[in-house]
Amino acid sequence: MSYFYLALAIAAEVAGTSLLKVTEEFSKLIPTTFLVIFYIISFWLMTLALRDLPLGVVYRSEERRVGKECRSRW
Repeated sequence: MSYFYLALAIAAEVAGTSLLKVTEEFSKLIPTTFLVIFYIISFWLMTLALRDLPLGVVYRSEERRVGKECRSRW
């Protein structure tokens, strides 16, 4: 179940990050609200995943996701 929480946390973070451009420097209220909600959900799910998974596993999966996301934008 912890890996499921981790996968959902990653998906919520990706959804929140994808809204960054739409917020237009946080001047649009609705996209900014959804961005904050997605980030809060992501952190909450990550804490649930950390109950059973070692910190290194969670950190490495997040690091790999961020690395892929950064490389795909360049």
